[in-house]
Amino acid sequence: MNITINGAKVTNVAVEMFYEDFLPENLKYLKGMFEAKAKELYVLVTNGETVEYKLLVGLGKEKDLTQEVVRNAVAKVARKVKELNLEGASIKVCKSSVLSEMSIIEAMTDAIELGLYAFDKYKTDKKEDKNLEFSFEEVTDVEAANRCVEERKHIAAGINTARDIINEPSNVLYPETLAEIVQNCGKQYGFEVEVLEGTQLETLGMHAMLTVGNGSVHKPRLIVMRHKNGGDMETLGLVGKGLTCDTGGYSLKSSDSMYYQKTDMSGAASVLGTMIALSQNDVKKNVIGVIPACENVVSGCSYKVGDVVTTMAGKTVQVLNTDAEGRLALADALTYIIQQEKVNKVIDLATLTGVAGVTFGNVYTAAISNHDHFYNTFLDAAKVAEEKFWRLPTDARYREWINSDVADIKNTGAAGGGTITAAMFLQEFVEELPWIHLDIAATACVDPAVRDYEYRGGTGVAIRTLYELITK
Repeated sequence: MNITINGAKVTNVAVEMFYEDFLPENLKYLKGMFEAKAKELYVLVTNGETVEYKLLVGLGKEKDLTQEVVRNAVAKVARKVKELNLEGASIKVCKSSVLSEMSIIEAMTDAIELGLYAFDKYKTDKKEDKNLEFSFEEVTDVEAANRCVEERKHIAAGINTARDIINEPSNVLYPETLAEIVQNCGKQYGFEVEVLEGTQLETLGMHAMLTVGNGSVHKPRLIVMRHKNGGDMETLGLVGKGLTCDTGGYSLKSSDSMYYQKTDMSGAASVLGTMIALSQNDVKKNVIGVIPACENVVSGCSYKVGDVVTTMAGKTVQVLNTDAEGRLALADALTYIIQQEKVNKVIDLATLTGVAGVTFGNVYTAAISNHDHFYNTFLDAAKVAEEKFWRLPTDARYREWINSDVADIKNTGAAGGGTITAAMFLQEFVEELPWIHLDIAATACVDPAVRDYEYRGGTGVAIRTLYELITK
């Protein structure tokens, strides 16, 4: 789709947003049908006027206006335009005493770019998508608005790429093909990609990651992305769990939870999406992204309960559950990014524990950190991006729960506190660097969609927050 500023190229559909507490007198006859409550959308069919349709959009009360309200409202508009098979729409940018004009334009762009996303590549009877035209009208600073739209379109491209690969089936997406996708993205968007495999991983001592993937014919890949655009500035490391299929191994998952195990690489998807956004917008920072890509399946070569594994860091791990595999792969990836890429801070993203969803549902992402200032800076970025995270405690007693009698640590803790003990396991491998762990198990994939600009499946969670953190 195309977005212009004060272009008015599209004349058959006019869209205007209204506040519930400032509804014009000439619209009050619609009481009961349209009262400008948040998410309300009313379609007026005109008779011979200059436009064919008028779309009235509700924003709720002005004091409650947020970018999220605008995103949801404009996403409904974009989908209605598509549903009615129209060419596009001219949308009047609402005035607000709460949000700046650019904040509103940011949210409107997000809404259109994300709200029109669909994963339908495998449908044989789908119609070809129109190239919809949208114009944002009555904008005061056109130059700034154009820059804003371009930046947000690039961020949305990263999010939509993440959604695409999360939604891919595991017979299409496995370690080799994920590596190929990342390499193609690097060429397209301008960041460096290196893929390590086989003897390269063995030489580095990445036996934990190799052990997880040993049962599959699709062998592990360590995918390294480098956005080195910040000169002598510090380097942030991003690590994304890349389990393209997780059956649980010999600690086999139940059949009713197996379908969504193709999404166990959602952390990898969010890291890739962030790298795309940074590179497209030529952000002057240094960021390294690492994806430990592997499959956890059952075969005669699969690792077993009771095995002892040596990590790249040299620590030994007793395996009590082969379905706690993500932390093994992440352990080696964290060691790699710290020792080999020399990052100064690190954030990992992983669909790590189902109990994160038991605690927060799909509203908040669970977070753990060893560094107050780093986490508070991250949280400030999250508030701007309007994504929700909740920090969990790291009391020393939780660390005791992963002690092992036969190895340095074990890969599952005592009953209870599973999200925390999984993070405590990862903390063993961050070498006291400032670190944040995001357990995105319940927020990386939604069914049904939670927000109006979302689509059933992958969300690209945390990409907006990471972009805000890195660029501000």
